[in-house]
Amino acid sequence: MQRILFACREVHVYRVPQQQLVQKRFLCQEWEGEHVFTGRCRVVEESTRVWIRLEDRVSGELFAESPLDESEPQHAVDSSRYFVLLVKDRDTQRKAWLGIGFEQRGEAFDFIAALNDAKRQNDPTTQGDQPKPVSKDFSLKQGQKLKLSIPGMKKAQSTSRQGSNDNGIESLLQDSQVTTTHKEHHVEEDTSAVFPTTNKAQSSQPCLDDLLF
Repeated sequence: MQRILFACREVHVYRVPQQQLVQKRFLCQEWEGEHVFTGRCRVVEESTRVWIRLEDRVSGELFAESPLDESEPQHAVDSSRYFVLLVKDRDTQRKAWLGIGFEQRGEAFDFIAALNDAKRQNDPTTQGDQPKPVSKDFSLKQGQKLKLSIPGMKKAQSTSRQGSNDNGIESLLQDSQVTTTHKEHHVEEDTSAVFPTTNKAQSSQPCLDDLLF
């Protein structure tokens, strides 16, 4: 059974220069010309293991995957949107170093946050550190009464005053509904901005065997 911890529609994948692998200092600005793939990125939990999967955006076909428990992503020193992964073929156990780059800084932040949450949840040493929630009894005891005080509302003095107040409440509720609808519409616009529709042509998918060692 799989559980999706993170998903991003577009991530760019690069071949990491050998010199950077030797020095363990990754500069994404030097990856120009090393682009090998563009697809989606997902963080998937399978049982107790977490995998970073690079897949085709349309078909979902797997391009490469990295087991989090064997190697964590390493940051590029010149950008917070770029990382280096150690990907692994499950059948042959062959490996390769790949660089990945997100389009937005927020996507990179959510990617790392999902990985950190997964590590904490699967770490047995942190399971006993979580404080137990304290249950509280909010039920009314016998003889107790609940008194509500609404600021700005005064007790009606007459039937006409009562009707006026009722109209005022209906007006406030209508204004509240309009404001809520506006906020919901604004959230939808922000969500679409996080996952923009792209018409970029995807580069031809190379054979991963050329990158594995």
